[in-house]
Amino acid sequence: VSKKYPVKMILIILAVLALAYFGRSLLVVALVNNRPIFRLSLIRELEKQGGKGTLDSMITKDLVFQEAQKEKVSVTDAEVNTAVKDLEDNLKKQGQDLNTVLTAQGMTMADVRAQIKLQKIIEKILGKDVVVSQTEVQTYLEQNSSLMPTNLSSEEASKAAVEQLKQQKTQAKLSAWIETLKKNAKINYFLQF
Repeated sequence: VSKKYPVKMILIILAVLALAYFGRSLLVVALVNNRPIFRLSLIRELEKQGGKGTLDSMITKDLVFQEAQKEKVSVTDAEVNTAVKDLEDNLKKQGQDLNTVLTAQGMTMADVRAQIKLQKIIEKILGKDVVVSQTEVQTYLEQNSSLMPTNLSSEEASKAAVEQLKQQKTQAKLSAWIETLKKNAKINYFLQF
């Protein structure tokens, strides 16, 4: 029995050392002249810098998804794929690549897909009663003619104007809607910033 005890201790010590080596980033995120910066310190600093805004953003997203579920509004993968393809095409027209842009912004394709899904849900909920008149389209085209690509047909320019105006009108409703969702929700904060 006594021979097994030292073997077990050695195995436990090796396991702890292996865990410390391979899991070091769980505790220490950097060494500066051999002085550690601990993960907990990093998290606290991040919370100070952007914690409230990040938490507020997470709450808003959750409220939007809850409202979508309540109103039985969903976004299909096909809709997200189409929006991603449109984004890629628009960037290509500008001589840019989506993956390069994402890397520069520190984003992933999953981040973009999540943002698109959120935006599409908002458009479906708030945009269902948004109406754009022909007069508004004409005024928009006149006021923004210098911003419109020259290679668009008048029909394509009108479609682009309608989409832009719908987005503007939906965006105008968004803040008030989010405030209403927050006011009607029961939100308990357990962390103070």
